[in-house]
Amino acid sequence: MTSSSTPQNYGFLPPEVIDSIVPHLYQSDLANCVRVSRSWNDALTPFLWRTLNISSERELEHFVTSQAQGALARNAGHVRNLELSLEDVLNLLLPSHTTCPLEPEAGVPFDKWATCLVTNLFSVSIRFRHVPHDLQMKILALYRLNPGIRRLFLSCNAYDEWQASHITAHLPNLQEFHLEGVWYGDVKTLLESLPECIRTVQLLDVRHSSTNQGEAAAVEVKSLVGPNEVRHHRALESLHIEGNLSGKEEEVLVPFLESCSHRLQFLRGLGSTIFMRPKVVEALIKIGFGWKMVEWYRSLRLLSDADIAELVSCSSQWREIHLPATKVEPWTVAAIANNCSHLEVLSLRGDVWSHDGNISLGLGLQTVLSRASRLKTLQAHSVTGGQMITAENILSSEWATRSLEVLDMGIVVPRAGKDAPSDGAVSQELCAIQRQVLRRIGQQKRLVSLVLGRQGDSLGENYHQHNCLEMTLESGLDELACLSQLEVLDIQFLDHRVAVPELEWMAKNLPKLWCLRGMGNCVRPPGPEVLQWLQTNRPNWIK
Repeated sequence: MTSSSTPQNYGFLPPEVIDSIVPHLYQSDLANCVRVSRSWNDALTPFLWRTLNISSERELEHFVTSQAQGALARNAGHVRNLELSLEDVLNLLLPSHTTCPLEPEAGVPFDKWATCLVTNLFSVSIRFRHVPHDLQMKILALYRLNPGIRRLFLSCNAYDEWQASHITAHLPNLQEFHLEGVWYGDVKTLLESLPECIRTVQLLDVRHSSTNQGEAAAVEVKSLVGPNEVRHHRALESLHIEGNLSGKEEEVLVPFLESCSHRLQFLRGLGSTIFMRPKVVEALIKIGFGWKMVEWYRSLRLLSDADIAELVSCSSQWREIHLPATKVEPWTVAAIANNCSHLEVLSLRGDVWSHDGNISLGLGLQTVLSRASRLKTLQAHSVTGGQMITAENILSSEWATRSLEVLDMGIVVPRAGKDAPSDGAVSQELCAIQRQVLRRIGQQKRLVSLVLGRQGDSLGENYHQHNCLEMTLESGLDELACLSQLEVLDIQFLDHRVAVPELEWMAKNLPKLWCLRGMGNCVRPPGPEVLQWLQTNRPNWIK
């Protein structure tokens, strides 16, 4: 925008153009636009004041000046998002009657005993370390005078039952509620008092307590909601609870979950163990909750193999399972294999060492591949030792999936001269095994990324995997001819033996391949003819 073009063109810009573009500009850019041309003032001022964030003492000192307070008073009606991290900011927004009782006097309208500059808020973010009683009164006045608040983010240590229960009771349009910091109180009452239009609830460190104080607060909240009113939370889509429910998970969660509907699609909490309680699972089944993802989270560190297996066994509807490989032990592997009919992503991260049990991880992965017909991504690159999948595992049964797009897996394959004598008959037999394995991989015509092998435990000769696929034309590289969508081939930890004939074959048959990892750190340094071919024909393959 320029001062010469703006005055002439502003009148011809339809309001929807400004509404669609201006909200994406930074506050500083909007201020500069207003400074450049006064004719933009009326159009841009509402957006300039849309978010009010006073997060530093310097900013607060600026707003204390009479000029700034006048500007705030004139434009307070434009403020939609309020971000508070300084307690004194409330004195600017609530200039009068902020020390009145929690409830207004009988017969006296609330707006007659408490006034607030901002009354059209949609979003409020409060980041106070401590909330004293007098500040609670000011915050409550702020909420009571802004019933249109849809998003509330609290980051503070709140030891008073009032802090959350009254907030949720007085915000009828609240759709997103985020509470960080330690909160002590009746979690059951807190959940049940949420407005019926709530969509997202995130409580990151609650400490459930049903003490007399909590019971008193519960009665008070019910009186605010209505003595016979049971709130239904049919709009809830996401629920995340962390903390300690004092062993009363079913008592706290079941009534709330029974008030929800099939719209609830995201569920996480306490390593998900709270959602494994029989009555909780029953309540979830009744509302048609679709289990979609098991995801690594901090609380999973506390779970045993049996715990995670029980969690996985709660449903056969999982779409994604993301776990640290150190947590994937026999029972968990078996549970995944038995509940993978809808699985699309299986990601195991980190090293897996040998575990006792009647099922190996390698065999378990093969079982998953033979059952998960919808699987698109399998990442198990760091699986090590005796738990790696073998050629025998690969060939023991057909893969159910034809939709794999990402395959990241170490495969143990016998090699002539390393695992067996190098006479002609044995070499041919071992090459035949390698060809069968590569043929199985080559059937996945949608593959975009293929990562084979894994790094050894130390540098030197052990840095590469030797009992692996050779990736030569003799051993069956040409079985990958159908991978026309392949973009990334990673063989950097394999003793792969790729030479110029293999490179020429890849250039001809893998048209989308732009990344070939492993040509610069072979077990045996690549010969000059290999380097020359790469530099001449595919320099990006060695970058």
